[in-house]
Amino acid sequence: MSNVGESIDCRAAVLWAPKGPLTVEMITVRPPSRCEVRVKIIASGVCHSDLIDYSESGMALGESMFPYVPGHEGAGIVESIGDNVTNVTIGDKVLVMFFGKCEKCSDCDKGIANYCGTSMLNAQINIETSEIPFTVKGEPCYRLFGASTFSEYTLVEADRVVKIDQEDVDLRKICLIACGISTGYGSAVNISRVTKGSSVAIWGLGTLGLAAGLGADHCEASMIIGIDLNSDKFPIAKKFGFTHFVNPNELESGKTSVDAIKDLTSGNGVDHTVCCVGATIAMKEAVESLVPKVTSRAALVGLPVPGATFPISAADVFCGITITGGLYGNYRHEDIPGLIDLVRTDKIDLNKFITSNRPLEEIKEAFDDLSASKVLRTIIVLDENYST
Repeated sequence: MSNVGESIDCRAAVLWAPKGPLTVEMITVRPPSRCEVRVKIIASGVCHSDLIDYSESGMALGESMFPYVPGHEGAGIVESIGDNVTNVTIGDKVLVMFFGKCEKCSDCDKGIANYCGTSMLNAQINIETSEIPFTVKGEPCYRLFGASTFSEYTLVEADRVVKIDQEDVDLRKICLIACGISTGYGSAVNISRVTKGSSVAIWGLGTLGLAAGLGADHCEASMIIGIDLNSDKFPIAKKFGFTHFVNPNELESGKTSVDAIKDLTSGNGVDHTVCCVGATIAMKEAVESLVPKVTSRAALVGLPVPGATFPISAADVFCGITITGGLYGNYRHEDIPGLIDLVRTDKIDLNKFITSNRPLEEIKEAFDDLSASKVLRTIIVLDENYST
């Protein structure tokens, strides 16, 4: 029976306040209005950014409205569309993105659509109509990053979905392209711009860091150094191209990660760094570990706590190093088919990143596992009957 034009009641994870509780509830998803799309979510990865209000400081990207449905790394099938939607039709496979592309603002005009200001304003509600996407127990319920993919159905602006033209993809895996894999891989390839024969240091060996290592390996870096507080991750990281490792907790007294990196590089430092954690001490080390020359680049892509700062050396800046960040690995919506082709040709093996699959009822356990660094990516499967 079709639900087009009608509200849908479905299961979703709901975060009620900072630090929780996080519960699975029945929510009501209204039908799409102008320029909106309602998507049946098949699967969604559990990303570290989903933890900002659950187990960490919160408000990293601004103060949240509660309650909301978390999740921003999802893939699904278009269930219905509103007026003026032209980029997808009912039945299309899509990725649900945490950033949109309005094609009207100055950022979109400049070709940097993953920084679209209009899309960022639409994150929790539809800013044009002030309509709230969901209700729970009769009360308003909001979105996370404009996506909210830990729900059997979600409602988003049409510019937040990207059609998947390739038929032979498994939505239970390809959902990872919506955030983590692309962000990490692109941080090495597009943001730090790793070059053939260069040396690279990467902080944080979670999904982002391992994907960054894979990207550096594909760029034919000669040395890829992984820095992490958990040495148990090092054997896994070798499978992604890492050649050397540093655990700050295992260094001799008084020695820093910067010292260890310079020891590995004959005192010079590395050509490229990627910091995939939000700790400012790691960001500072990522800058200080660079060779002080104009071709050296630090990509700081970990999500920091609100108001976080760290000092940098004016001499390093004078030498011409580049310190930068980026969203989604600086990929744009139009780059996604190429990323999917990297998966289809086994250049990116998503199976290596997936630790487990869980049903929606186990979302809290999935969050707890990620908080405890027990997993890379857990996939929440919202439609257990789905088959490719």
